[in-house]
Amino acid sequence: MAGKEELVSRVLWAQQELQRTLAIHRRDPLMSLQLTTQQLKTLLVVAAAPEGSSGHELTAELNVSLATVSGLVDRLASQGLVRRREDPHDRRVRRVLATDQGHELIRNLQEASSGVLRQLFSGLSTTELGQLETLVRRLIDIARKMADSPTPTAEAAEDRSLG
Repeated sequence: MAGKEELVSRVLWAQQELQRTLAIHRRDPLMSLQLTTQQLKTLLVVAAAPEGSSGHELTAELNVSLATVSGLVDRLASQGLVRRREDPHDRRVRRVLATDQGHELIRNLQEASSGVLRQLFSGLSTTELGQLETLVRRLIDIARKMADSPTPTAEAAEDRSLG
């Protein structure tokens, strides 16, 4: 029987192969998107913030410079996906908000992705779907625990590797 690390590697390979297969057959809705990865990340972050995001919040979230954020927002605004507005609490701050068109693009991506998954899942038996649901719910629990726990620092990782 394979060890845990080998099984993790095999699951990762299978997940990547599934993504490649869907992308090759153009079933992946991201393949038709006319945005860069950074632009899409920016749109997702902005759309998730009901009050919008400031440039400084975007630099922290995306881990890029303010100049990069400004260029990303400019390109998204030129496509009608985001807009800038003055912060109602601090006139010195400009907030970036997703437009209706930006929210619609995200909804369409989510719906297309759900449609692809629905097609994939329809090929599974009831037993397999039940097993998949159990595993996905378990992954959600693990992900929530990971999100709640502090991220190990580089120093701690280095200490472990030296130990």
